[in-house]
Amino acid sequence: MKRQRGVRAENQQDVLRLIDRYDTNKKADIRKRAIYLVNLITANRPSEMVRLKMSDFDLENRSVWVMMKKQGEMKEKRLTLECVQSMSKYIQTCELQPEDYFVGASDKWGNHTSRQIHEDSYNQSIHAWLGFAPYTFRKPQITAMYNKGADIPTIAKQSGHKSHQTIMEHYINLKSSDVDEFL
Repeated sequence: MKRQRGVRAENQQDVLRLIDRYDTNKKADIRKRAIYLVNLITANRPSEMVRLKMSDFDLENRSVWVMMKKQGEMKEKRLTLECVQSMSKYIQTCELQPEDYFVGASDKWGNHTSRQIHEDSYNQSIHAWLGFAPYTFRKPQITAMYNKGADIPTIAKQSGHKSHQTIMEHYINLKSSDVDEFL
């Protein structure tokens, strides 16, 4: 039997600190921060992020409808107030329209072009900006929700997982001290 090792869960607060360094008034930073926060809070897969359009967002109700590629269905995911504020700033700064792609493409000055980019390009961009793959956003969010006391069905709804077992096996890292607390 081999010991299994997965991708280490970055601490959500550490990831938020990395994202906060993009809290500037530069157009490129405003775009990056909005993308990071949406990716982190929704725990979207890269394939879901590149397909999002501005019309999928309902900022007034703090939600976004995401096409779950794996499941082949639309799911509503919730957004935090910080995420909504960042989105509003992004929409205003880049003059985004409902038919525009949320991620889209951009030049080095942060000018947004509404076209769907390939998820490999998205992966490379996020990795260059933050130093880790965008898929890594899923684990900190799921772990943080679990540590705050969210039950598995609630986590599954936000992350888009159908299988509760997948969440427990691949995302929730229990330590021996967690077990000791209940002995």
